[in-house]
Parts: sequence; C-alpha cells; structure tokens
Amino acid sequence: MELAREKKIKCFLFFSTGAVYGTVENNSLINNEEKFGALDPLKIESCYPESKRMGENMCRAWFSQYQVPVKVIRPFHTYGPGVGLEDGRVFADFVRNIVNNEDIAMNSDGSAKRNFCYLADAVVAYFMILLKGNIGEAYNVSSDKQISILELANILVDMFPEKNLKVIRKEILNKDYLRTTTLDYLPDISKLVNLGWKQTYSIEDGFKRMVKSFE
Repeated sequence: MELAREKKIKCFLFFSTGAVYGTVENNSLINNEEKFGALDPLKIESCYPESKRMGENMCRAWFSQYQVPVKVIRPFHTYGPGVGLEDGRVFADFVRNIVNNEDIAMNSDGSAKRNFCYLADAVVAYFMILLKGNIGEAYNVSSDKQISILELANILVDMFPEKNLKVIRKEILNKDYLRTTTLDYLPDISKLVNLGWKQTYSIEDGFKRMVKSFE
C-alpha cells in the first residue's frame, strides 16, 4: 500500500475472499457486500478470513488517508486448470478422484451449497473491476448458480461414464481436517453484473476442462 501511494498508481486491486463474511445469523444467505456475520478468533480456521479482513481494512485506511485508489475483490469458489490436486478444497479432491479413476469420496452428507466459478470467468471479472469498478468498494466474484456438494460429486461422476465411478461416503480419519460450519453461501453478484460481467462457462464445461487439463 505504501509503494502504491509513492508511485501514485491508477488502481490497487486487493484479492480478499468471500470468507470475510463469517457465519451470518442462522446460516442465512449472504445478500450483498455489506452484510457480515461473526468470526470466532479462537477457532483456528478463522486465521484466513481474519487476515483478509485486516487486509481490506488496511486498503480502506490508505484510501481514506492518502487517496490510494483501492478496489477489493471477494472471490468465492474459483476452480480451473492450475489449481493443485492436493489443494485441500472439496472440488480439488473430487477432480483428483476423477483424474485418478477413483470413486469420489465425501466426508459429509454433501448438503452444503456453494457457487463455483470457472477461472476464465473469474479473470474477466477481475479485469472488469480493475478497469470499471468504483474506487473504495468491494465486489463479490462468483457464479450465479448454487449447487450442493453432493450435486457436484454426481455431476462429475456422470460426466465421465466411461470411468464407471460412483460417489461414496468416507469417514474422516485425519484429526487435523477442518470442517466448514457454514452450510450455504449465496453471494449477491449484482454489483459485478452491473459492470457488464456474465458467466460464460457452465459447471459441466468448466470441470470438464479442468479434468482434461490434468489428463
């Protein structure tokens, strides 16, 4: 931020995360960029969203005091070629299973719902925010379609019938496994859409491209 101030840049784009919203009351859906819930600082999984909240606040401070033209991006679940198969997020685990010709192993009942955004669509959104977004504001970056984890697993299995795979439940043996407590995320992306963004890749198209990139 200090370098951005010294160089008098045209725009500073800060990559935050949709996780900054925390756990809203009764796991209700996230409506827009101004609705926040609680983060428990004594939970180890809070380290990531807490650090991103601090980063956003620092951006806002430099904007307020030094007029550094900052914009904040809050990506949700972005997937695509280049994401490591050992990444640890559920979609990466599923893709690893498919690539390795293994049944998809689920550590939950799969009822949690997420919005998955293909990388190419996300990159277009980043540039739109950089070039057309309002200074000093945050933008959710996500797809406009919400699906459950179980639905995603079944879609992936159905996309590759020649592999003859199925979805199975698997007991969590790793004591360090961190389970997400928030059941549903439904980001409001109207601010992004108003900049002219639209989703191009479907779940099926995006994940097929991701799987093929590893194969």
